[in-house]
Amino acid sequence: MNNKIIVIVDGYSNGGFFAPKLKARGYSCVHVQSRTKIPEILMSTFRKDDYLEQFIHLGNIKETLSQLQKYEILCVIPGAETGVELADQLSEKIGLLSSNGTQLSAARRDKFIMVETLKNAGLKTVQHIQSNKVKEILVWAKKLNKWPVVVKPLKSAGNDQVCFCHSEHEIEIAFNSIINTETVLFDKNEAVLAQSYLHDEQYEINAVSFAGKHYISDIWLCKRLIVHHTGVAYDHIQLLPSKYNKELTNYVSKVLDALGIKYGASHSQVMLEVDGPVIIECAARVMGSINQDYIARATGKSQVDLTIDSYIDPQYFLQEITESYELKNNLLVKLLLSSDQGKIKTIKFIDKIKQLKSFYSLDLHVKVGSQLKRTVDLCSCPGHVYLLHKNKEVLWDDYRKLVILEKQMFEVSR
Repeated sequence: MNNKIIVIVDGYSNGGFFAPKLKARGYSCVHVQSRTKIPEILMSTFRKDDYLEQFIHLGNIKETLSQLQKYEILCVIPGAETGVELADQLSEKIGLLSSNGTQLSAARRDKFIMVETLKNAGLKTVQHIQSNKVKEILVWAKKLNKWPVVVKPLKSAGNDQVCFCHSEHEIEIAFNSIINTETVLFDKNEAVLAQSYLHDEQYEINAVSFAGKHYISDIWLCKRLIVHHTGVAYDHIQLLPSKYNKELTNYVSKVLDALGIKYGASHSQVMLEVDGPVIIECAARVMGSINQDYIARATGKSQVDLTIDSYIDPQYFLQEITESYELKNNLLVKLLLSSDQGKIKTIKFIDKIKQLKSFYSLDLHVKVGSQLKRTVDLCSCPGHVYLLHKNKEVLWDDYRKLVILEKQMFEVSR
């Protein structure tokens, strides 16, 4: 067993993969919870037994550092989005070489500061405004005169409270539903962000960095939908070959440089417009929601696996990144959609789904007796179906069957 300890800040969602994988490689982990209040959707993914000890950060960095000082710490890894800023602070204070530092921490969380930082670095970005006054946003939207307009919190995750507004009236409704409320991550919305809408294809690009060298671990093409007129949800995401589009990956590398992400994982959402890529947002952590071990079945190694390599065996990681990943299998993730809501009476067609030729896994987030929500974002998605196959045509044939089945999959009582 290695004597050095690895600190995981908010080991929730896909951040929960780190501790067991590190334990299998002879390392022990300590968990730091970044705040007293963590959303249930994240807490439900936490496994306390994966850690030697857990500390809850109460806002005093000196106190948390004091609790950790008995350990010889190799690195600090942010798990979920909530842990990004505290991981920066702890890494910097401890003096770890793998720290991204705190100078640009705000730019890695606050979506307004993020876009301003990228714009100042000369990168193509959306047009935007932040304000705590709806009139200022309405004046900006009128001047922009391009619809829809995207209205959302400055800090959040999972498309929480993101609204596509097609009129000034809808902007007012969206603004009033966001201002002075809390995000799904319990951050206070003291201002609202409005951005120009990007019309073309959306990509999610995951990377792992070491000393400023960036390796693209997986690229996804996303099919998003405007649901219930203003909400946004995903229908499916498709894993793409590493050499799919050099312009996209070059742009993401410049984004990571501008945001000061030199070490660890990152998750970027990018639109490929007619005149080139434009960032939606970039997070300094692993991709959430999609099971990392399933991605490894398609690419050989997941973003979590590569992140671990970069921290505990940098020389090996630097050898790994000389070759782009190759698709061993095609992978498509169908995000289930619900247009209904109520208490779930029955969940149908599970056997039919499992009989699909490319079926790999069904991850349901709901069960009989629980409350089904209308799908308006990632947090209200009732489940994922993973389709994995060497033949792409088999994959798409099964996807079309899934689209039919999901329409009547959940029977609810109101």
